[in-house]
Amino acid sequence: MQCRTMVSQQECLQNESAFLSDFLRSGAASRQMATIECFQQVARLRMCLDMAGNLLGDKQRLSATEREFLTSVGELCKRSGNDWYRVYLIRKICNQHGVEYVQRFLTVADMQWLFPREVLQKNQDGSQIDQYLVCGEDYKTIRDVVAKAILEGKIKDIDRACKGSSCPNNKRTIYLLLALFREVTCLYRAANPNLHPNSEFCQTLVDFIEASTFLASRNVKEFALDLVANRLGPLTVQTGASGAQWVVVELAIHLSAVLLCGNQGLLIPLQQLALFPTNMQRAFIPTMPEDMLAVVRQAIRGMSWYNCPNGHPCAIGECGKPMETSRCVDCGAEIGGRSHNPVAGFTTAQIRYVGNSIRD
Repeated sequence: MQCRTMVSQQECLQNESAFLSDFLRSGAASRQMATIECFQQVARLRMCLDMAGNLLGDKQRLSATEREFLTSVGELCKRSGNDWYRVYLIRKICNQHGVEYVQRFLTVADMQWLFPREVLQKNQDGSQIDQYLVCGEDYKTIRDVVAKAILEGKIKDIDRACKGSSCPNNKRTIYLLLALFREVTCLYRAANPNLHPNSEFCQTLVDFIEASTFLASRNVKEFALDLVANRLGPLTVQTGASGAQWVVVELAIHLSAVLLCGNQGLLIPLQQLALFPTNMQRAFIPTMPEDMLAVVRQAIRGMSWYNCPNGHPCAIGECGKPMETSRCVDCGAEIGGRSHNPVAGFTTAQIRYVGNSIRD
């Protein structure tokens, strides 16, 4: 917001409130015209929505003028018939404060105008936003088939849908595991036990998993069975978990599916760590340097490197032996030496290899 003082802020908000009211009364919200005036209105609407997003990020300290302005924005969203105003505003708030912050508004009665009708309906049904949708249309297709098959009791349709997918086999398996988590395991999050999967339903899924050609390996089948039974150790889905805890569970389930099904060479160290940790006890994994000393050594050649008594690096030129004393610029400890003899604690720096030993 470009208004500099409190007074000018209030005037700015009042002007924009009047603009939004005039915009609605004129019917411009429902007209689509490629004119300069229309583009100017769109730009001003965007500025209003940006201002509203900033205000909603600090909703506890709103003045009367700010609340009036948000009311005007709410009227725009409710009466314009254009859900893209809502979508833009939601994205603005998400970028600033995250998805969970926006989801809190779903439970606030006077903030219902912020969400399209479909979102409100899904929230009433107890649905949660599916973060795995970022995987693309192939995942969404398999997930929807799983949901429909479970709803209609036609479990065998799941394998047929996987066969019809054009993505690689390992990705189909990953998507199927994620779909089982979303459509089955997530049911255990409901506070009402009657909404949890019953034993008959679970047994049907167990039979499907054991016979499925897309859940081929034993490890994959065991993971799928654990998803159905919610036997996930520390990742077990529980009621009352916070949004942050839920995100961690979703990420961990996704990682588990990728490690079980992935066949890329880069995944091998992670797969060994996760599935066969004893194999990695003497492994050496290349990583980035722990500090910039290696870079400095490459840039400044012909120097001998030492460490002060507190471990800070120091460089000596010429013959590379200490001939005088000084103080470490980092900690003030005495460094250097006399007649090629270093003072106490001033030691030759050891070469530090780039990487980590798992055993260490």
